[in-house]
Amino acid sequence: MTYPVLMDPIQMDAGIGIVMITVGIVVLFTGKLLLRAVSSVGFGLAVAYFVYIALRLLGFGELFRLMVFSLVFITVAPLGWTLFKVSYALTFSCLFYVSMATYSPGHIPLTILLLIGILVITVAYLVAEYLIEIASLIVGSLMIYVGIVLVSGNIMFSLLLISLLLILRFAI
Repeated sequence: MTYPVLMDPIQMDAGIGIVMITVGIVVLFTGKLLLRAVSSVGFGLAVAYFVYIALRLLGFGELFRLMVFSLVFITVAPLGWTLFKVSYALTFSCLFYVSMATYSPGHIPLTILLLIGILVITVAYLVAEYLIEIASLIVGSLMIYVGIVLVSGNIMFSLLLISLLLILRFAI
């Protein structure tokens, strides 16, 4: 049995390339803003949903649950970005702490390790936005590069266009 071919591989590459270029431009120009919005809305929805379920299990009415859901979402959503940065800082500091404890030349007192851990948490929290911005620039640029290579097949043209887009991004 033969299956109908909807698109040949060259057309599929061009379609995927156009999608990658579009998503790459969005990530390149609004990466941190997009991540901030997604983390805030996601955290707000998760907490509001848990409150909604808890109120449902306690037997409250539908209108009251929806009002409390809306109120909790509005009050909790702004905390999402802050908690995202805190979790990033804690993850980074745990990795740093484990490497310090494992690869230190001698025995380091626990108080010194804790002070270094607190210092690393603070620095990682303060640097988190810059690292997220750099990561969004890298991911967006790579997506645009791969998309242009899939569409045109010309590597030099894609590198030139990526360079121009990065210049435009830093000029804004």
